Amino acid sequence: MQSLRTAEVLDLDTIFLVRGKPIDMNIIETAKELHINLFQTNQTMFEACGKLYGRGMRE
Repeated sequence: MQSLRTAEVLDLDTIFLVRGKPIDMNIIETAKELHINLFQTNQTMFEACGKLYGRGMRE
């Protein structure tokens, strides 16, 4: 839930959850209300960031 509140304050529209962390339904519902996209991967943060960077995400 803290990640959602941080994203809201920073005006971010997407959160990536790594290492297969479970997503509680309350988090999903709150993300919908705040119009924040949630993505989940079993990869580590290092792996996920490397792949995103390799595909052109720089900022």
